[in-house]
Amino acid sequence: MVTDQIETIILIIHQNYQTFCEFYYSNHPFEVNLRKLSCVEALNDDFLAQMFIYINSLTQTQSAIIGKGLLKYSEFLRMRVKQYDTAYHKVLAKSISEESEGEYPIIKVINDLMGMRIILPNVNDNYDHIKALLNCLKKQKIISRSYHRDDHNYHAFHCYFKKSNMTFPWELQIWDQKDEQENVTAHLRHNQERDDILREGGK
Repeated sequence: MVTDQIETIILIIHQNYQTFCEFYYSNHPFEVNLRKLSCVEALNDDFLAQMFIYINSLTQTQSAIIGKGLLKYSEFLRMRVKQYDTAYHKVLAKSISEESEGEYPIIKVINDLMGMRIILPNVNDNYDHIKALLNCLKKQKIISRSYHRDDHNYHAFHCYFKKSNMTFPWELQIWDQKDEQENVTAHLRHNQERDDILREGGK
């Protein structure tokens, strides 16, 4: 059943996330509350350097730690480490938007430096079961939060792994195969909107 596959993968990611946090933060102590830090405040050398080091560490350990136990699911599980330039531009664009929309916690902007995506059939048909599973995993503190996003033609579950507000989160998206093409198109449109903000903000 699709929920069994999703639960198994989430449990593995949770364990790998905990292992990575122990490895990373023991070598790179970080004492910034990401929920209280706005995007404008994050545009400083100290935070940006920490984000660069984190992304570099993700890249270096992607096989040894992050992907451990997940190779067998590669047929429908994808993962990527966000490029530093992409993450920086995402923060910069949101900092420009903050001028009119108000402060936005950085933890909600760079919650996908490590991003994973499950694409399976029958996700939509099992919506209630998956939602119940994610709620249960949240109560067990396996994931920190989850929601189902319906944004025009984009449909997906998003769930997050977070040890505390002092640690960078990871994101897992769960897609139905039927929505794959439209979801990809929606992502491209979102990236274009970010680029438009940067162009307008630079004038």
